[in-house]
Amino acid sequence: MITEKISYKKVRDFGQVFGASFGYIKQNIKSLYGAIILYTLPPLSIITLLLIYLIKNSEIFSFGNLSSNGVVVSILFFLFIIMLVFLIIHCTFLTIINKHLIDNENLGKDDYVNLTQVGKGFLKNFWPVLGNTLLLVFLSFIFGAILAIVFSLFAFLISAGGLLGGLFLLLFVMFYYLIVTPVLTYVFITIYFVMLKDKVGIITALIKVFKSLKGNFWSTWLVSFLGFVMCYIASGILAIPMAILFLFTVFTRFKDYTDPNSGTNNIGVTTLVIGAILFLVTILLFFMIYSVLILLCNFQYSSIEEKKTGTTINQLINSI
Repeated sequence: MITEKISYKKVRDFGQVFGASFGYIKQNIKSLYGAIILYTLPPLSIITLLLIYLIKNSEIFSFGNLSSNGVVVSILFFLFIIMLVFLIIHCTFLTIINKHLIDNENLGKDDYVNLTQVGKGFLKNFWPVLGNTLLLVFLSFIFGAILAIVFSLFAFLISAGGLLGGLFLLLFVMFYYLIVTPVLTYVFITIYFVMLKDKVGIITALIKVFKSLKGNFWSTWLVSFLGFVMCYIASGILAIPMAILFLFTVFTRFKDYTDPNSGTNNIGVTTLVIGAILFLVTILLFFMIYSVLILLCNFQYSSIEEKKTGTTINQLINSI
């Protein structure tokens, strides 16, 4: 049973990082998950209503009507609104979990974060997260374009190599997704924690996180890789009910009524309500699972920082 308040300012090994992450959730499950639901449910409901509207008016937005400029503009408008709201939800979630961890550290030894504490100064932390996320998206587009060029160049250069060239390309792709991707996941998760904790910009945060990998690459990779696999499997399981509803609707015509005027089957109210509830529950549960990966990365980074701080202090003491 966990009795001691969990602090991120502590050197931990691999197993202790996992233990601290799950232990932190156990100690703060009401305030952490309660804040996630409280702050993300309203914008998620907006997205749900927009999706319901698009589904109910699917014939208007069909491919046969794409020749109409008004339909194209409407589709682009709805997609823009949905992406914008999703961006706000994502930044809200990142602000909540990182602010919760930082606030918990700043409180007394026997004090824990509550919902009121999460709300204090929320916008002050949210705006930097949103602004730097937009900058990060822009940088990601540039990085993605460079990566696409590199992959294309590799494919072109080794295409003449036949089977051997194809094998080399396969190994390169496997190396990128198995080795590089988990480390990048750690980097792009932890920068928000560093940014809010140290009150620095995203570029400075990126530099600090990359420096933390020096001498700790494989231990960090292992934490991120296992955390990513756990979240991926759990997310896949969460998606099963939505997939079942979709397949049931498609293959069995699960409709509440048939439009007598058009003679086409329309998705009924019952199906939409069930789908909306499943969508909201699935996304909220996904956030709760994703929070585990974020805590794993943050505790791993903090452990590295504490180890470096302890080493620096010992060096100063020895020099004296």
